[in-house]
Amino acid sequence: MSRRVELGLTAVVVAVTAEQPRVLLVRDEDGGDHALPTGVLDASRDRTLELALRTLVEEQSALELGYLEQLYT
Repeated sequence: MSRRVELGLTAVVVAVTAEQPRVLLVRDEDGGDHALPTGVLDASRDRTLELALRTLVEEQSALELGYLEQLYT
């Protein structure tokens, strides 16, 4: 029996402007509340977690990420 594994991704995008830390929040799928960019790894599209996360953030926020660091897996 084959099992499907689904891997969830959550991005915490932090920027510091005018000496103030800021965290990126996006609207949820219903267009209501704000939340961190979140989605599911698409292994057929993204070969690495980094590429998946970059794609996820760009699709949800229209922002292209610069430096990226994976803190926990």
